[in-house]
Amino acid sequence: GAAGASGADTAMVDELRAKLLASTKELGIARQELSTLREEGSGGAASASALRAELERAQGAVAELEAKLSDAEKQLSARVEASSQFKNVRTMLAKKNELVKELRSKLQEAGVAVDDITAAED
Repeated sequence: GAAGASGADTAMVDELRAKLLASTKELGIARQELSTLREEGSGGAASASALRAELERAQGAVAELEAKLSDAEKQLSARVEASSQFKNVRTMLAKKNELVKELRSKLQEAGVAVDDITAAED
């Protein structure tokens, strides 16, 4: 159930990231080609116009993929946070935090300086 859906969501996020990376590379190549044509002068005006259009298309594709990736990551995060396992871990962590507060309070009441105690000293 939830593990399969989560795996599919993760695969979708990974696929969107790969597409975004490819589009970003394509965008960089188009920018570089446009820059080269500008340096060469106006001899390639038609080619520069085509590259400019390609650059704009690539920028649009990158923006679209970034939006899709962001949405997919938000959906995945929402599903994880809604899962019973996540809620159980969150509840356990809250209980442990409360226990730590109580123990620190008891240590302070007993005269032990709790500022000097860290988790690494277990």
